[in-house]
Amino acid sequence: SIPLVMITLTSTSLHNSLHKIVENHCLKAIDKIVSECMSLNNTTYKNGRLLWSKLSKKPTNTDELIFTEKFLDGVKLNELPALEKEVGRIREQVSFLFDHCSLYGDTLDTVNTTYRQLTELRAQFEKATDTAHAERMNFESNCRETRKALVKSLTTTEESVDTFKFKSDM
Repeated sequence: SIPLVMITLTSTSLHNSLHKIVENHCLKAIDKIVSECMSLNNTTYKNGRLLWSKLSKKPTNTDELIFTEKFLDGVKLNELPALEKEVGRIREQVSFLFDHCSLYGDTLDTVNTTYRQLTELRAQFEKATDTAHAERMNFESNCRETRKALVKSLTTTEESVDTFKFKSDM
């Protein structure tokens, strides 16, 4: 003999069950957002450290300056937009949770930290790009001035040699 359990469904028990299911899904969604934000924080931090390590050695010639500029442009064109896309996706999830009143303060703090780190990283890249470009222009300007001085010196030397030849012919 198998005992049968009779389930009585009332509107209250059904409502409570649905409420628990929704609450569990919201908690899972919040956990997912927090873990994505933490992962994004780590990625942002690693990219910042990579930038710092690449830029900590000051370029000494035009080739190194060009490499630095290309590196910065590559990061600005590829890596930062990818990070911003991730932050945008997380922002959509957070907006959804806001709409359903299921967002907790810790989650919001984590999302804000991620967004702040991304903003700081973008500002660092912009500043580094501007600095690298200015250094390159300064270096190339100095090279032009050095070339002008060398040409002037060679012209003076050539005139001296010509004068010496003229005096020796006399």
